[in-house]
Amino acid sequence: LADFLDHLTLPALRDIMIHFERNSSYSKNDITWPQSQFTSLICRSSCSLTKLHFKSVPLSEKNLLQCLRHTTLS
Repeated sequence: LADFLDHLTLPALRDIMIHFERNSSYSKNDITWPQSQFTSLICRSSCSLTKLHFKSVPLSEKNLLQCLRHTTLS
């Protein structure tokens, strides 16, 4: 996911939903949230989000707050 986010620039992005599927072969500790890549995507895109939805994302409160700080919600 990190490499994918690094290659995107989405200035028209308004809604984003990120859903991590649970797979029995992976434990929660095997999946890491690409915080710096997501933050870079939002900053690089200069987009105005209307919806930001995370589902089953291994995201700490600290990282969630950092995402919100870098996001311009309309």
